Amino acid sequence: MTFGEAISHNIRNMFRFSGRDPRSAFWWYVLFVIVGSVVANAIDAALLLLRADSFFNMMETIERPEEFLELIAGNPWIYFTFAPVTIIWSIVNILPLFSCGIRRRHDCDKSGTAFAIITLVALVSTVVATIYMFQFFGEFMDFALASAQDPNFAASPFDDDEALTSLLRFMGIASFLSLAQFAAGIIILIMMATKGTNGPNRFGEDPLA
Repeated sequence: MTFGEAISHNIRNMFRFSGRDPRSAFWWYVLFVIVGSVVANAIDAALLLLRADSFFNMMETIERPEEFLELIAGNPWIYFTFAPVTIIWSIVNILPLFSCGIRRRHDCDKSGTAFAIITLVALVSTVVATIYMFQFFGEFMDFALASAQDPNFAASPFDDDEALTSLLRFMGIASFLSLAQFAAGIIILIMMATKGTNGPNRFGEDPLA
């Protein structure tokens, strides 16, 4: 399967979870997603430059540093406004890659259940890690805001027992989630790199025949 055929095939069959796909169908589409991500990042950077004037105008209206901290800490969704195209691109390609992964497991005469579970673990770990990261960052923004408003407040979050405990908890959870993501990624890599069975199997005809 060629690069163009893989793109067309996976988009047309994103809702089909039966049948078989060769390795080329998956890896050509992965390359397509990577190239698209580079383009999406470039578009987001260009959009950010176009909005630079409005951003600087907004900064000029802020009289005290605390106001900027309040803006950041009080609106976690502001972080997602910096890369809308990249986020949308990532989301729309989840289903084509997932359905292709199921068909790839069928190509190896294996059920797609294990792949679905591992993929779910990877996605949940990523979402939870992202949400928790912004929550943790928001807590430290609150700490920085309190420090700016009260000169007698601890000068560093490491001087505050509650903030230090939060930091250690965050490091532990982040380490666990990172390990889960890494393990899931390795397993998926092995699954997708495995050659399919020769000839027909219980899931259909050999796609390379």
